[in-house]
Amino acid sequence: MIAMTSGFVLDRYDRSVEFSLIKGWNFIDLEASFTVEKMSVAIYFDIGHGFDNSKVFYMSLRNGKVTKRICYFPLKTVRVKIVPVDSGECFFLESVKFVWLTPFFARDRILHRLSNFHPEFRFLSKQEIKKELCKDKLFNFRWVKSAFEYYSETFEHYDPNVDFQNWLLNDRSYKVPLPVNPISNIKNKLRFFLLIDQQTLVDDVKNTLQSLSDQGCLSFDVYFIDSNSSLIVNDYIALKKYYCFYANDDLSLISERLNDSWVGFFKAGDLFSNDFVSAFYGAIDEKDLKVLYFDEDRFDSLGNRLNPVFKSGWNPDLLFSCNYLGSGVLFELDSLSRSSKLREFYSADEHHQLLLEQTDDLEVSQIHHIPQILYHRKIQSEVIDSPTVPVDKSNKDVLNYLISNHGVELVRNDVAGLHHIIWPLPHTQPLVSLLVPTRDGIEILKPCIDKILSLTSYPCFEVLILNNQSSCKETLDYFLHISKDSRVRVLDWDFSFNYSAINNFGARHANGEIIGLVNNDIEPINADWLTEMVRQACREEIGCVGAKLYYPNDTIQHAGVVLGIGGVAGHSHRFLPRSSAGYCNRLNVVQNYSAVTGACLLVRKSVYDQVGGLTEELAVAFNDVDFCLKVRSLGLRNLWTPFAELYHHESISRGSDNTPRKRKRALKEAQYMKDHWGALLESDPAYNPNLTLMHEDFSLR
Repeated sequence: MIAMTSGFVLDRYDRSVEFSLIKGWNFIDLEASFTVEKMSVAIYFDIGHGFDNSKVFYMSLRNGKVTKRICYFPLKTVRVKIVPVDSGECFFLESVKFVWLTPFFARDRILHRLSNFHPEFRFLSKQEIKKELCKDKLFNFRWVKSAFEYYSETFEHYDPNVDFQNWLLNDRSYKVPLPVNPISNIKNKLRFFLLIDQQTLVDDVKNTLQSLSDQGCLSFDVYFIDSNSSLIVNDYIALKKYYCFYANDDLSLISERLNDSWVGFFKAGDLFSNDFVSAFYGAIDEKDLKVLYFDEDRFDSLGNRLNPVFKSGWNPDLLFSCNYLGSGVLFELDSLSRSSKLREFYSADEHHQLLLEQTDDLEVSQIHHIPQILYHRKIQSEVIDSPTVPVDKSNKDVLNYLISNHGVELVRNDVAGLHHIIWPLPHTQPLVSLLVPTRDGIEILKPCIDKILSLTSYPCFEVLILNNQSSCKETLDYFLHISKDSRVRVLDWDFSFNYSAINNFGARHANGEIIGLVNNDIEPINADWLTEMVRQACREEIGCVGAKLYYPNDTIQHAGVVLGIGGVAGHSHRFLPRSSAGYCNRLNVVQNYSAVTGACLLVRKSVYDQVGGLTEELAVAFNDVDFCLKVRSLGLRNLWTPFAELYHHESISRGSDNTPRKRKRALKEAQYMKDHWGALLESDPAYNPNLTLMHEDFSLR
């Protein structure tokens, strides 16, 4: 039995349920548990003629979590029925509550959500949204109907593993602007290496080449890497007058012919989208690019497209961890070391090492990502691969390269294709000052501090407990007790709560070369959590370092921050199980994010001071995101590591924004972020515009 403040109260229930309710606008508050990964419920309305499919809407649910939604019940509604959809064998409706809303309040909440979530209205004020919706309406009151339709769209969820076909049919993909006249005035030529072996079919070669020539671009040549196999398609190539090279040709000739060219390496049978050539020329026009990559998917023997891989923008630490660029890559020839490296490309099915080599010395501006699926890989067997990053077949070479060229201590390779790089610690290990603000909350503070002190294997750290007007005797007694530990200091900050100001105060008293922001509701899980974070924070090119945080029920609380989710920022992969690999294995590897949470964040003190610390105008929310973006603006890379694991009892100490005053403050802080970082919030370079800004699970937009 779940207690409710008003509306309807239900016991646990295992199938459909019917009941009457108040007509008009209602707020649905629903919690369910089930055995499948995700599910929905259908809510049917009976307006006096029984239940039918013409009066129904669907709600996607999260297992064990409360889902909330505004809904309009027609005035003639006499009954409502809730039916689980695709729930598996076991479904429990833990609770359901309907709360009647005044029309004014319902409209206000709908406009608020459109302003934060809907791509057509993001950053517009409520009045501006209403004005937009009224433009084409004969009767102004009908804007509410349109607003509700847009509101419903913000709950749509496209799982990349399940809903990709529907997503394509609904034309939801992001498309880069194409040049009006993409090919004229361009001197560069595209060159393609077709990787052909003795199992290659002639039709595969024809299909690949046809997908290029259909785009009106005939200025490319074709290079075969297997002379024997190419015999089977010689007639076709001769007919089409493609220039051909073979594996045993003099490579110096290849270099000569490849001047001013871009080269790519693709398998026969793979296809290119109709926009491929235009997008390529549009991207390289008047830019000093050296490497260009694009999104890709796969197709089966029936032509069904599946397994989309929507890649991050340039993400060096993700490339260290795995070959996230995949095969959809083109190189400007001058960035290659010509013939010697071309032969290596021939022999590499996946060329992770060469991608590392070719991008190591490039400026960020010389590497460009086209966030659009331009390349379709043919599935070579009946076994459908999972949509993960490709597994490199030359792991040993990659490991040797990373050790030899980046001075790393060790590269662990527990999972094929995924590398955990152990960066060296400085000869003299730096002191880390962990800043832990608190006001009372002994029940969460004590486990936090005790666990840090007892579990952490990194030896050089101090804990600064920043006491913000605690009054609880038990807490004050704990301060006296824990201060006897030489690693702990308690500093009093006798002002109103301001997270930024408290931490800035703590940083001024810190002795460490590295500052660690730590919430008082954090508990380390693995002993080397701080060692891993220090290794990363000591790298001169790295700014902020974030950790992998879990809720107490072992679901993901933080795995990097994605800008733009919910209007400002959200946590990637939130609520996924601890064992989940995440989208394209991103939960298992170190990578760059634009921001990480301040609940557990390390940064060099020199960097902290250089950006002026945390912005005190942001007293509660988004101060960590703002701080990370300030650090990023210095040219440093922020980084998230899954190898520092901690629990986070999120917002226990501060609570939620559930009062008018707190909501006003939250809106003000959100507006600050939009005013200062608006462009970045719209296009996070560590994310992909084809992925949603409505949810935190890397689903499709």
